Amino acid sequence: MNTGNFKAIQIDKGSANYLEANTLKVDNLILKDNIIQSDVGTSGKRIKELYETQYDTNVFTNREKSYLDSVIGKNSSVNGGSVISGELNRVAGKSNVMGSRNTVLANGSSVVGNNNTILHPNCTVIGNNCVSTKNDQVVVGGDNLSFRLPLADDILASDLPEQGMSICLDPADGSLLFKVKYFNEIRLFRAPTYGQTIHLNTAVAPSGKVDVTLAHKNM
Repeated sequence: MNTGNFKAIQIDKGSANYLEANTLKVDNLILKDNIIQSDVGTSGKRIKELYETQYDTNVFTNREKSYLDSVIGKNSSVNGGSVISGELNRVAGKSNVMGSRNTVLANGSSVVGNNNTILHPNCTVIGNNCVSTKNDQVVVGGDNLSFRLPLADDILASDLPEQGMSICLDPADGSLLFKVKYFNEIRLFRAPTYGQTIHLNTAVAPSGKVDVTLAHKNM
């Protein structure tokens, strides 16, 4: 039998152990055995591709896999979480971010890493070469461990807990202040500051005149 084209195959007695055909077309095919053997030349790669197109065939569900892809980075959009790690994330929700070259567009986030860009206020940023577009940001980093100080007027009594202290700047002259809350009273302590000192070096020239040279040192 080279070609079989039937609406149905019925055997009254016994069973058919073997059927070979180049083309077999049927309306219904019922398999009672749970073993199917095929020598069709379908590659394992193609079988895997077809399998992966079905929902929730991975170790993780599709939703979990999508979330994992987002926290890895590569220009993803993350809507918040306890820890978002990786590089090139675009963080749009309040998060704790660890990694480099991330863009943070959320208030009240903590960012640890280098080359991060923070566009929203009230964040704590630790790292080198970080860019902040807001004045009310806490940034610690840089080659000399520099950090930005707030102005004294921006620190309200309600911002400080009892026996709390904030290091700030006097808006009048930029001098360093310690703002302390003690027994529900705000106290200001001014740190000693040193301005630029100017030294004059004098020497007698061979002509008998006095040469004066200027030297300065930043304290």
